[in-house]
Amino acid sequence: MKKLKQLTIILLSIAVVASVLCSCSNSSGKAVSYVDSEYSKSISTPEYSDISNEDKSIAYNQQLVKKFNIDMDTKSFDETLEKLKHLITGYGYVSNSSVQQSTSRYSEKYASFTFRVDSERVDQFVEEIGKLGSVTRSTSTVEDITKMYYDLESQMNALIEEKSNFEALRKGADYATLIKIEDKIASLTSQINYLNSQIEYYKNSISYSFVYLNVHEVKEYVVKEETFWDEIGNTFKDSFKAFVSVLHGFLNVLIYILPFAAVLGIVAIIVIVCTKKNRKKKAAEKEQNTTEQQS
Repeated sequence: MKKLKQLTIILLSIAVVASVLCSCSNSSGKAVSYVDSEYSKSISTPEYSDISNEDKSIAYNQQLVKKFNIDMDTKSFDETLEKLKHLITGYGYVSNSSVQQSTSRYSEKYASFTFRVDSERVDQFVEEIGKLGSVTRSTSTVEDITKMYYDLESQMNALIEEKSNFEALRKGADYATLIKIEDKIASLTSQINYLNSQIEYYKNSISYSFVYLNVHEVKEYVVKEETFWDEIGNTFKDSFKAFVSVLHGFLNVLIYILPFAAVLGIVAIIVIVCTKKNRKKKAAEKEQNTTEQQS
């Protein structure tokens, strides 16, 4: 009888884990059976290959995110800003800007811009910026997100097909089954919307490159040679920006898998607690039997 109770607890735990794994079936690419009363149907999610970054670049178009950082001095601050305003209209748009206008003629003026520029013409735009003043610093980075982009796309397509399969189960389902089907469809819709927002963000980042421009007002242009420490500082800044970009992707993945990890953690705790209780119970019974035999 005790063994039967323990076996029942283990089977219930396995059933909970199986239901969690079913919700993750979009990434497994294997057929999963969803059984509910007389509605017993096999639903399979499409397979997508997990190929290397190099293979993805060959199989698909490369998806690149370009970023430019430019520092520029100008002796005609207001005129330069006006020219920038007209220049960007032919290439993209201003995503963010900040201008510090000083009323004192002895203080320098400063402005910072974030431009989103058509990726096919961004090199030309950067070249045009260089004609408006004296560029003191210019760096660029290119991030290859090909594998990440197509992995997200494959996951979303798998979820869409899985949602379609569940929608087909609505017809003829009883009330209790229908509630479970609707809950599953709502969960899949939420995951699809999240992945779609990520894909749209990447699409925008690929189509429109980032150009970060800092404009300083100066009385005279000063030719400054970059020292060793300047080079170290610039490298550190670029490295920090790359770190932030990687951290952003990592947090997105962590948030996505957190609910599944939480459920698995709860199941594991239940199994451990039940196992410990059974062991304590057995030990107490054994001790009691020993005491009775000695008596």
